[in-house]
Amino acid sequence: MCERRVRRRSDGGRISEHLRKRIGFPEMRYVALYALYAPTATLGCAALALALGDGRSSMGNPGAHGLTELVYAYTSDVNGDGSAMAGFDGATDFHNL
Repeated sequence: MCERRVRRRSDGGRISEHLRKRIGFPEMRYVALYALYAPTATLGCAALALALGDGRSSMGNPGAHGLTELVYAYTSDVNGDGSAMAGFDGATDFHNL
């Protein structure tokens, strides 16, 4: 059975530990950057595709559903899935780069 120790600082607060190793500011910085990478990459790619005419031409519908298709395609791409909705045409030179 794994023991869990709670260590206290001199001011009464807790020290973050995992597997008896301290989790400090540098490690938490990497966790925060990793958590922010996927939404930033998704929205950045979708904004670039909307700003350029080539990215806009792949949307099957010109309205809100087309925007949903575009954002879903980039979300699944950033997360490693690679799927897209039926109306989205991802077989263009712009989206294959």
